[in-house]
Amino acid sequence: MTAETIAARQPGRPAVVVDGRLTEVDAGPFEGMTADQLRSGPMADDYARWHTNVDPQFPEGAETFDAALARAAAFLDDHAGETGTTLVVSHGSLTRLIVSSYFLGGPPPLHRHLWLDNCRMAVVEWRGGLPKITGFNVATP
Repeated sequence: MTAETIAARQPGRPAVVVDGRLTEVDAGPFEGMTADQLRSGPMADDYARWHTNVDPQFPEGAETFDAALARAAAFLDDHAGETGTTLVVSHGSLTRLIVSSYFLGGPPPLHRHLWLDNCRMAVVEWRGGLPKITGFNVATP
């Protein structure tokens, strides 16, 4: 829906292509719960083992960061070298994972040190064959 709203306001109404590789990271049993609920509820120990920067332990049914990054990277690699501007619309955790690990090369758990508010952008430009983060949490183009 976000992509369609943005495309509708662009000259020539560019096409919107939906690609499942850009869906949010699947947090398995943690889905739909706030961090406060997870920290204080019956899954607090599982949450603590998962929500760490060093060797996170993924609960049954949760997608690993490596798996989420691999599918997003496959999408980005498929579109590498295209000319012009491409707008990629995704979800917060996956976008932060892409920025921290795909573009900057950091370990996947460190994506938690970035925060991307809803309806905000991470802007990446290719300069000299390398990605450059030129904006993060950008409200307007």
